[in-house]
Amino acid sequence: KKLASEKNELSGQLKLLEQERCDLNKEDEVSKQSNQSTVEELLAQIVHLRRCLETETQREQDFATDHCKVVKEMKEKNRKLSKQLVEMGKRETRLKTAKDSMTRKNNGLNKRFSHILCLEEETADIDSRN
Repeated sequence: KKLASEKNELSGQLKLLEQERCDLNKEDEVSKQSNQSTVEELLAQIVHLRRCLETETQREQDFATDHCKVVKEMKEKNRKLSKQLVEMGKRETRLKTAKDSMTRKNNGLNKRFSHILCLEEETADIDSRN
């Protein structure tokens, strides 16, 4: 009887232990699934962040390339404008030289023909008196 009682008690303990093991196995499976979901979520976030980083890196490279193009264009424009300014300075000097030369020639001609102008004025005075 005592053995049967111990057997029943041990059988009950065995059932409890089996139930506990079954519960632990279920808990372990749920924990593994939860961990797997967490790992998958973290991997998805890593992939997303990598894509964002690649996109931002590409934007920076595009901006740098565009900036270099703009700087190059501005330097070229500056070079052309500087060249035009030099040419305008040379042209201004040539025009001033030509003006000075024409003024000297005009003054020379005025001196050379001043006696004719005086004669014409005198003739005009004489004609107006008559």
